[in-house]
Amino acid sequence: MNTFFKRRSLISRLVGLGLTWLTCLPGWGLSADLDYPSKPITFIVAYAPGGQGDAFARIVAERLTVIYKQSVIVDNHPGVSGVVGTRLATKAKNDGYTLFLGQTGEIAVNRAMIKDMGFDPLKELMPVVLIGNAPLVLLVANDSPFKNVNDLIEAAKSKPGRLSFGDYFKKEAIFYAWEFITKYLKISPEKLWVTVYEDDIESEKIWLEHIKIDPKRFSRCDENENFWAMGDVGPCGPCTEIYYDHGSNFKGNPPGLGDPGDRYIEIYNLVFMQYNRTKDGELLSLPKPCVDTGMGLERVAAVMQSVHNNYEIDIF
Repeated sequence: MNTFFKRRSLISRLVGLGLTWLTCLPGWGLSADLDYPSKPITFIVAYAPGGQGDAFARIVAERLTVIYKQSVIVDNHPGVSGVVGTRLATKAKNDGYTLFLGQTGEIAVNRAMIKDMGFDPLKELMPVVLIGNAPLVLLVANDSPFKNVNDLIEAAKSKPGRLSFGDYFKKEAIFYAWEFITKYLKISPEKLWVTVYEDDIESEKIWLEHIKIDPKRFSRCDENENFWAMGDVGPCGPCTEIYYDHGSNFKGNPPGLGDPGDRYIEIYNLVFMQYNRTKDGELLSLPKPCVDTGMGLERVAAVMQSVHNNYEIDIF
C-alpha cells in the first residue's frame, strides 16, 4: 500500500474515534514513504497539559500508537491564544510526521484578529480530518423571562442598549470567585495566591480591602502576565488570577516573583474586558464592560482529589 493510502487509512481511523477538533498536517506536499510510519509522530497541541484539548490529543495519540505500533508523542506549546503552537506546526517538515490539533481559534479567529502572526494557517496547514464538533450552549436562569433565543433577540431589539451580557463587573466577579473556591470547594485561603495587573488599582483594593486576603499572598504582575487581548486591536483588559499553592515539597516561586514552577498552579482567571485597543494602541473604555471567567477544571479536580498531576485525576 502506498503512503497516500496509508495516510488515508490513518484519517479514517481518526474519524472513527468521534472526538472533537480538527487535525492538520503542515504543508501540502507529502513525500513517498512506503513504510509510513517508520518513526515516531509528533502531535503538536497549542494548549497546556491537562486541559480539554490536551486530553483529546492524548486519546487520539494513544489510539494511533496502538494501531500503527509507532509512538505518537503529544507536544504541548501553549501561548498567545494558540499562536505559539500553530506557528511551530507551520514550520514543521511536511513529511507526515507532524500532526497539529487545532480549533476555530487557531485556524480562523487568530488570523482575523492578529495583524501579523508571521504565518497563515489556512495556507500553510493542510486539514486532515474534522474529529468532531464542540457546540456552545446558551444558558439562562430557571426564572428567566427568556425561554428561547427568539425571546432574547426580541428583548434586545425592544430595549437597545439595555440588555447586557452580564450586569456585574470586578467587585461582584471577584466575590463570586472567592466564594466559590473557599466556601463551596472549601479550599483554604492559606493555600491560595492572588495576582492582579500592576495598574489595576481597583481590583487590588477589592482583594485587599473588601475580600481582605492576606497581603503576603498577593502580587502584582506586568502586562505579559496579567493583561489579556484578542489581538493587536479590539477588546482587551486586565486580569486577576488565583493560584493554588501545592506546598514547599515542590519547587517554584510565588507568581510575579519568579518562575511558579510546579508549586503554584493557576486555577481561576478573571479577565475584565473594559477597553478597546485601537490600531494606534490607544485604550478606549468600552461602554459595556464584561467579565470573561476561566477555570481549569482538571487543575481544580487535581486539587480536590489531592493529587499534583492532572493525569492522576479520576477522568483519566
